[in-house]
Amino acid sequence: MSGSRFGAARDLRGFQGRVESGRIAVGDALVAWPSALEARVAQVVGPEGTIAEARAGQSVIVVLDRQIDLARGDLLSHAHRPPTPARHLEASLAWLDREPLQLGRRYLLKHTTQTVQARVEQLVSRLDLLSLQPDPSATSLGVNDLGKVRIAVARPLIADTYADNHATGSFILIDEATNQTVAAGIVTSLGG
Repeated sequence: MSGSRFGAARDLRGFQGRVESGRIAVGDALVAWPSALEARVAQVVGPEGTIAEARAGQSVIVVLDRQIDLARGDLLSHAHRPPTPARHLEASLAWLDREPLQLGRRYLLKHTTQTVQARVEQLVSRLDLLSLQPDPSATSLGVNDLGKVRIAVARPLIADTYADNHATGSFILIDEATNQTVAAGIVTSLGG
C-alpha cells in the first residue's frame, strides 16, 4: 500500500483490494475465502478517507469487526451470496506457446493474485479456424489454437464464469519449468 495514496489510512488494520463486482458497505456480513470465516464490515476507507460504501471498480481498505487471517489472493464475498469453491473448471483457452499443450502435464494456473498447480485433464475440442466449427477429435493445441478444455486444480479456486465476472473468470497457464505464459483462458463453467 502506498502511504501517500491513502494518506492517514496507512495505519489501519484492514484489507486493501479492489471491489470486482457489486458493492461493499459498512455493516455487511462478509465471508473470507478460502477459510470461510465470517465478519462484518466496520469501516470502508477510500483514497479520500472513510466512505459508507464502495462499488465495483473502486480500490479500498475494508476494516472488519474482528481479526481474521487473509492472504494475498484470498477473496471476500457477501455472506448471503457465497461462491462455490471449485476443483475443476471448464474453459476456453488460447494456446500461446510453441510447445503444444500436453494433457495431464502439470502447469501453474494464475487466477487473480494467486497461483495454483493445475492439470489440463481433457481437450474437449479445438476450434477449426477455417470452418469456425469445434473439432472434438483434436488431441492437442498448438500455438495460436483456440480450444475448450477441462482443468483440475490442486487447491479449490473461488472463481466465476467469465460471463458473470471478467476479473474472477479469467486466468493464465504458466509452464512450471520456464515460468513462461503458455495460455490465456476464460472460465465457462465450474465443478466441484
